[in-house]
Amino acid sequence: MGAPRDTGLVVISPIGRDARCAYMPMRLMAEAVADAGFPVLRYDHRGCGDSLDVPDDADAYAAWIEDVKHAVAELRRLTGVRRVVLGGVRLGASLAALSAGEADGLMLLAPVLNGRSWLRRLRFSTAVLGERSDPDECVFDAGELCLPAQAVAHIGEIDLAALPTPKVPVFVAAQNNLVGRYAAKLDAAGAVVRAEPFPGFKALFAESHSNLPPIAMFDRVCAWLGETFAGDRLAPIDLDGLQLNAEVRPPGAIEQVIEVAEGLWGVLCEPERPERRTPILVFCSTGGDPRSGVGGFATRTALALARQGMASLRFDYSGLGDSPALGADLRCHVFETPREVEMDKAVAFLKARGYADITLFGVCAGAYHALRAAWRNPDVAGVFAVSPVKLVWRAGDTLTFGRYKNGRPTGAYLKALADPSAWRQAFVDRVDLPAVLLTLLGRLRSRIAGWATRHGPQAPLRQMELYSRRGGRSCFIMGVNDASLEELGTYYGSGGARLRRMPNTVVQIIPHLDHGLACNLSRRLAASALLAWLNATRESASTTVVSAEANRGQPQANLAVRRPGAASF
Repeated sequence: MGAPRDTGLVVISPIGRDARCAYMPMRLMAEAVADAGFPVLRYDHRGCGDSLDVPDDADAYAAWIEDVKHAVAELRRLTGVRRVVLGGVRLGASLAALSAGEADGLMLLAPVLNGRSWLRRLRFSTAVLGERSDPDECVFDAGELCLPAQAVAHIGEIDLAALPTPKVPVFVAAQNNLVGRYAAKLDAAGAVVRAEPFPGFKALFAESHSNLPPIAMFDRVCAWLGETFAGDRLAPIDLDGLQLNAEVRPPGAIEQVIEVAEGLWGVLCEPERPERRTPILVFCSTGGDPRSGVGGFATRTALALARQGMASLRFDYSGLGDSPALGADLRCHVFETPREVEMDKAVAFLKARGYADITLFGVCAGAYHALRAAWRNPDVAGVFAVSPVKLVWRAGDTLTFGRYKNGRPTGAYLKALADPSAWRQAFVDRVDLPAVLLTLLGRLRSRIAGWATRHGPQAPLRQMELYSRRGGRSCFIMGVNDASLEELGTYYGSGGARLRRMPNTVVQIIPHLDHGLACNLSRRLAASALLAWLNATRESASTTVVSAEANRGQPQANLAVRRPGAASF
């Protein structure tokens, strides 16, 4: 990147779904800012992403505010910058404004102005989707967040309009009139403010499998930084000589940032005292999500595995998270982008480190790629598939299903046809009946195609038969109302009947399990099922055969990544 400027940027992550959707776009923004000469540090809050949990007796919100101070100090230590701009999107922008005393400038992209109303909207969205909360674990379980009472209370007290006027330059990207008026109020109070509209805001926070980074906004951010913080240049930074914290040691585990293969970044989590032949689980990316998973599922589960003597790897496919795209396209396809080569590289990386018992884990699209990798790679011993909504992807298939996302099982719709109260409720709820009809027609088309090709050499049934015969283990889990039951019925018979008859294969239909593990209860159920299955396979005979009869019963911020032309610490 040449000689850096004397001003650096700390990018403060949002939380929950916002953090998941914004992860890859914020990485691209950091790289653009670094290319413009400004060193950048990104990090995950404690209890979020790849970072370790906040202690049970600690205040998560207070920890996040403290993390901002640590990030500023770390950027100064690593680079020698004399000035630091704090910035972020959504709640990350709010935390930047709340930490203005640490900053020489503020970059507020679509900030959350009022914490109470923001929490209220998240609760409403969760209720609309019918997702089940987890009152035993969380005071607040919505928007992929599981928050304790103290954090909820503190977030509810956020009111940016009540803060003192910033004494440093401020860049505000306004996605609506409320934020625009907030910027105007700062300007009237004497702050040095650059207010811009936020082109691409809605596209940024679409579902992570198809959202788009707001490139035009990144250009405006770089222009503001260049105009406002021209400053002097520092001596070139020796990127290879930086003392980066790429390892953390939570109780019972060791986590390291690693490069699985060229351009594929991830985190290897190993037991503190590994056994001679420690099994390992590979978390496959879901849709467009970063490696930590929805609600940090992969990170939390990795630590639970380590405490039970099992290792794990979570890594980003190319074009997701911290792994750069292979081509010029900013967005890869959830199903159509092939991942076989990347999965083979991950398996080869683990084999080279001495791991022989390798199991793949995936949710939804992650399950799709995990199954394909297991079928084709003889070094894969097991696969755990959660809500595999697609076993075969055909041209013309869609990722959107109207208001109801993936919809309910077809049987539920057919039952509702004969229920007058269901029709009345559909009218009251303004159900998108054309979208439901299109979903059912698409399922009928897929089922006919599936039946016609069920016994073909590449069909899922044939692939599972071959995989099972070679001793491969598998477990399929999904909720009672999940659309994955449709795909399972198409290729494996009602309720996965043909799967249930295969050795080494388990099928579980779990009440209250939502499709994407958006709520904490679903994450707990999935983790419990995974741990139970892995332990059962470890305790069984060396062939690890699960009988058909069994089926009937049933961190500290540690990311450090460098790429050509950019320094993103």
